[in-house]
Order: sequence, then C-alpha cells, then structure tokens
Amino acid sequence: MKYQRFVRRSQVREILLSADHTIFYASFIKKDGTIRRIKCRLKVKKHLKGGELGYSPKEKGLLSVYDVENMGYRMINLRTIDTFSVKGESYYVID
Repeated sequence: MKYQRFVRRSQVREILLSADHTIFYASFIKKDGTIRRIKCRLKVKKHLKGGELGYSPKEKGLLSVYDVENMGYRMINLRTIDTFSVKGESYYVID
C-alpha cells in the first residue's frame, strides 16, 4: 500500500471522526504488543446493549469503533496507530 499523506498523531482523531459512517481501515499496536488491522465504522448503534463505560476513552487515547468483519465493538489506540485509510486516502502517522 502506498501512503499518500503523512499526518501528525494529534490530527488522527479529527480525520477519523470525519469518516462519520464510512468504513475505514486502521493498523495499530494492541496493549499486548501485537498488531491489529481492523476494518471498521463509527457511530454504529444497532448492537449496543446499554450501560456506560467506567472511563473516558478520549482521556485514554482510545476511539470506540465497530469492527465490521468480527461484528463487535473495539477500541483503537490512537497513541499507537501507525496507518489508516479513510475516504480513499491512505495516511501514515508520524509523531
């Protein structure tokens, strides 16, 4: 994959939130050190079961998404994201 744009980590959340309901791809390092590649969407509410999180994902540098391949909610760690593609644009994250 050829990356068309370089973005600073501080810009990632804003760019991903602009995806709205569009499917996008991301690659990041999980808490256990493995790499996760995910195909996901934002603002999916169909499968919610109620309740609230006991923490603020934004404060922890996380973004809640719906994994369209595994049909479940996941958190993307924005502090370890390295690449993502949204709306036909591919991005490489630099610090």
